[in-house]
Amino acid sequence: MTDKRKVEVDIQGMTCASCAAHVTKEFEKIGGQEINVNPVTNKGVLSVPSEISKSQLAKAVKDAGYKPMSVNFEGEEKMGGMNHSKENSSNWKNKLIGAWALTLPIMIFMYLPAIIGRDIISMD
Repeated sequence: MTDKRKVEVDIQGMTCASCAAHVTKEFEKIGGQEINVNPVTNKGVLSVPSEISKSQLAKAVKDAGYKPMSVNFEGEEKMGGMNHSKENSSNWKNKLIGAWALTLPIMIFMYLPAIIGRDIISMD
């Protein structure tokens, strides 16, 4: 009986359950068991035989058509997640700026009559 190791893989580009199914199928091809791939968190957790390397896991993700961000075996210090964190926070920052850019004109239009004391658009 071969020893099993638990591994967590951060995957970029999954958007739906079908994406997760493609990755799961590739993990099964290399001997993965107890596979849980979640497209919402962009993570895959599975057990693999001890002879499976990080590069084999990364190749399986690439073969499924997605980008492996990091591969971490249980008990190891997490590596490779820093670029993902910076990229993710930059993405959220851009979304926040966009939301404010769309919200501020609406707020000004709503509250300007209360500030200047008269209606901008009269319905008479």
